[in-house]
Amino acid sequence: MNLIFEEDDESIVMKNEAGEKLGEIAFSGDGDYFTVFHTGVNPDYRGQHLGDKLVLQTIEKAKREQRKIIPTCPFARKYFLEHPEYQEFVQGDLN
Repeated sequence: MNLIFEEDDESIVMKNEAGEKLGEIAFSGDGDYFTVFHTGVNPDYRGQHLGDKLVLQTIEKAKREQRKIIPTCPFARKYFLEHPEYQEFVQGDLN
């Protein structure tokens, strides 16, 4: 499945080739960081690691914009706890 990511200042939406929304990650903030407060995946597509792909797209956004991420969303927070290799993109301590 080819994934399409549409990004703006408040979210990244993931769609399939048919334009069906598969999931989204939402954030807010400006300056040196942004806060991720929601990650959601269409129930029909869960179990395919699409939430992970959304977090990775957010990390790419942080890299491009030279910003840090505050993961208040439980899914994003768990992702960063399980993937310490991305800790450099997290603002503050996860513990």
